[in-house]
Amino acid sequence: GDLQEWTEPWWSTTDKPELSGAIQNWTTTSDCSLELSACYAAHTLNFAVRVTDERVLAGDKVTLAVDPRPLLERLTSTVLDRKTLITVDAPLSTEVSTCTVTRNRGRDFPKATALGRKTSQGYEFELSLPLKSIVDAQGADWSSIQVGARVTDVDAPAEDSVEVLWRTNPDDRDGRPLAHLIRQR
Repeated sequence: GDLQEWTEPWWSTTDKPELSGAIQNWTTTSDCSLELSACYAAHTLNFAVRVTDERVLAGDKVTLAVDPRPLLERLTSTVLDRKTLITVDAPLSTEVSTCTVTRNRGRDFPKATALGRKTSQGYEFELSLPLKSIVDAQGADWSSIQVGARVTDVDAPAEDSVEVLWRTNPDDRDGRPLAHLIRQR
């Protein structure tokens, strides 16, 4: 849960990101924006996520699209399988705690773990996913994956949410324009 130890490159939403949903509810990157980093270990794919959010409420969340298919298959078809969508609910405590992780439209994803905390700027978390889906799709010598993220932000109870998109499409089944992450050995 401590993102200060992350030395991998960070990617972030632009000053004028692509938005979806109730776009009239988004004001600036201080209202809602994202920074993301990724790395892998022997058995896990790990993400660090920082969200800038003026007001963290229940309903705030980050959804990652992680496409483990081999490159040729990704180039042939950009249609994503819903199981590639992993959602982490925003932590509502400043103490490091376990975040709820769901997959495929609300089904629990028990093999994924996320630890996070609310910060003075918003919230942050580390997400760990088993490498098994990538190895199953590409073999032990897997070479790359594609990743995108969407931050769902609610600024008031019962308010429609806005989604801030990073390298993803408003249609969550469309794999364009996911970022291409290449494995370093």
